[in-house]
Amino acid sequence: MRHPPLHLLCLIALLAAAPANAERDLREFLTGTPIEDKVDQILAGERVTNTSIRSGEREMAVGFACLVPPGRAMSLDRFRNPKVSMPERFRDEDGPIDIDDLAGSLAAVKLGNRSEARRYLGAKPGWELSLSTEEIAAFQALGPPAGGEVAAVEGELRKQFAERIRRFHEQGLAGIAPFDRGDDGSTSAASDLEATTKAIVPFQARFPQAHEALLRFPQVDVPETETFYYWARVNVLGRPVFLLSQRAVGHPDGVEMMVDRQFYATQFVGAAQTITALVPVNEGTLVLLLNHSFVDRWTGPSFTVGGKRAVGQGIIDAILPRMADTLGLCEAG
Repeated sequence: MRHPPLHLLCLIALLAAAPANAERDLREFLTGTPIEDKVDQILAGERVTNTSIRSGEREMAVGFACLVPPGRAMSLDRFRNPKVSMPERFRDEDGPIDIDDLAGSLAAVKLGNRSEARRYLGAKPGWELSLSTEEIAAFQALGPPAGGEVAAVEGELRKQFAERIRRFHEQGLAGIAPFDRGDDGSTSAASDLEATTKAIVPFQARFPQAHEALLRFPQVDVPETETFYYWARVNVLGRPVFLLSQRAVGHPDGVEMMVDRQFYATQFVGAAQTITALVPVNEGTLVLLLNHSFVDRWTGPSFTVGGKRAVGQGIIDAILPRMADTLGLCEAG
């Protein structure tokens, strides 16, 4: 991997297309948003970025926008493939997950690293790994594995990933087990996802049903919604980091949408949520990408939280336009 994985936190996506007969004025639609002062640049064909609304110190947030001229067809079909929003150069391994065959779907999860396996075998509360109290106990209970350290840890990781996916699928944010941070108490991806969703007031005002669905999945029934999951392994500072994400395609607020959220990472990084919207306006199609992602405390010599956020923010600021190119959402200016 040539980049730290913070740019991978641009993986969480929500695609929206308004009904064909809807009429929106671009300037009016963006009034009250963080990019309302850049409408003239967007109308001139520029691709703009802007720091977005943050819910706290650990959060990185950035918005990206451009205008696609009338007459260019925009399709959501390619976004039904989980790999579309994770370009090849951004990942080591990944795969879709069948909620009815979790064991089979996660069979390809490989740690392949003895030193990393020993980290898990020696797991304890703190910041080295993002694990719940129960998950830590399960690794400690493995003892000296008779069948090999790596194989034992990989088997336990698959079991724990399957349980996290199952609980999130059945309970939503309430099903995300918090991480045991020892003397620092606990942290939770659920709290981060809830906080960032509540903070994006402009999105709530424009898409209230989608906003509620993000907070109350799976209790909120959105018509014609298809939900699926995927896993990924990325390299961070020479260490494998596993990510679990959800994507759902449906029709809240009378528009077609795709939602993609990262709800678990084994270390270094936290939850993430990216909103990408294709919004028909009188002037063409407005493309919006809004990324919210979180950094965690790192063990060993490190920056402050604010310093790490600044580094990650710069990476995400640079990656969003390239992400738009990869997804074919905007022509490069």
